[in-house]
Amino acid sequence: MASTTYTGCRYFCRKIREGALRFPGEELLLPTAPALSIYDSLDPQLRYLIADSWSGLSGQITSAFALLYLAQQTQRIAILPSWHDEGHYGDSIIPMSLLFDLEGLREATGLLFVELDDVKPQDPHHVNTTMDEIGCYRASPWFDIPLSLPDHNIHQTILTIPLPSETPWSYESFTLFDFSPSRLSLAATQASSNGWSLPRNMVEEDPSPQGGGLLCYTNLWDLGHVAGGVRRVEENGHFGNGGFESAKESRMVGLLKADLKGVHPEWWHVGRFVDFTPEIWDIALSSVYETLEVDVLPPLVTVHLRRGDFLSWCPQQQNCTPPASDYAAAVKPLLSLFNSSIIPFSSSPRPRVLVTTDETTDMDFLASIDQLGWDRINHTRLGTERKLREAYGEAWRWADSAVDQAILSLGQHFVGTRGSQVTQLSQLRVESWNGGQTAVVDRPAN
Repeated sequence: MASTTYTGCRYFCRKIREGALRFPGEELLLPTAPALSIYDSLDPQLRYLIADSWSGLSGQITSAFALLYLAQQTQRIAILPSWHDEGHYGDSIIPMSLLFDLEGLREATGLLFVELDDVKPQDPHHVNTTMDEIGCYRASPWFDIPLSLPDHNIHQTILTIPLPSETPWSYESFTLFDFSPSRLSLAATQASSNGWSLPRNMVEEDPSPQGGGLLCYTNLWDLGHVAGGVRRVEENGHFGNGGFESAKESRMVGLLKADLKGVHPEWWHVGRFVDFTPEIWDIALSSVYETLEVDVLPPLVTVHLRRGDFLSWCPQQQNCTPPASDYAAAVKPLLSLFNSSIIPFSSSPRPRVLVTTDETTDMDFLASIDQLGWDRINHTRLGTERKLREAYGEAWRWADSAVDQAILSLGQHFVGTRGSQVTQLSQLRVESWNGGQTAVVDRPAN
């Protein structure tokens, strides 16, 4: 296999400044990239890994974390898919780099990856590029609907091949599957039994350690290490429901490294190094300064009050989301942490509570927040939509979500809503970026 040394952005960015490269990672593709066919961009001597994206902004980025981490573990080059979610963000198709600082990720980690836009142009109407057929193994029992690959005129043929593990949705299982000598023969048998030909990427893949090729999964979602838990429970902490038991409650906790205890490893190896772009930070910080009417940020507890589709999912249509008083109860002990800090309270700015919420029409609920004396981000009053439209065009809704997540990450401490991926990511950012404490508020039991 050709060398895939983790050189990082220091090397790639220097090459760009010298005019030798058009984009970071160009040396990971053929000189013809981006090409009208994905196969005219990929170097046949290198090993690649691609998976489709899923869900809203938080779901898309956590899937990207998993893809990048699995690619690192299996010595492959990750191809980050474009993001498309018409239900949340309209018909815009964006690369991850529009919102997140991927150059900083390269420099911090040396991860090898490209974006699908670097490989093949977007062609949602399938008129300007070649239709590529790729075989993708079903990676998740929950999600396999293609969201973004069709936007590049790529059609998935999905194969269901058993993963070689008693815990099939773990990283160990996917790593073994990558190098399994039976993977391609099982795929060929399944294709033959269904009366169709094996897709080109599977025909051309060389599964030997020195070989190259493209491995595709439908969607990588909520993966963990086998040692991270001993049984499945309803709530596993950070990355969603239905996962492994939290390692801190596991009999195996003493065997785990610190970065594997209680959280999924893709955050510690990838996610914590993924920052927002400077453009997102500019809008996020200006929103906070104007809301708080300050020039310097005071100590903050940030709060995410999720309502939105939680209301539509609630069969009783009442008592579906926590009242403001539940959040107040969770915030109170976190505010007390500032009083016990080394810096005397009287010599530092008064701690503030800063709220973001997707609720915009329930005036009684919004009033109940304001009555607590908290500061609430009001994007309508701030004119945030106008700023985002000017900067991002039809992709402004994506940026809007990223701005709120950036705001939440500013808290020394954080309170969120259980079951929300925005809350889960904000917890991780505040805990690992700021060393803060976090809490989540349960929804009413209906």
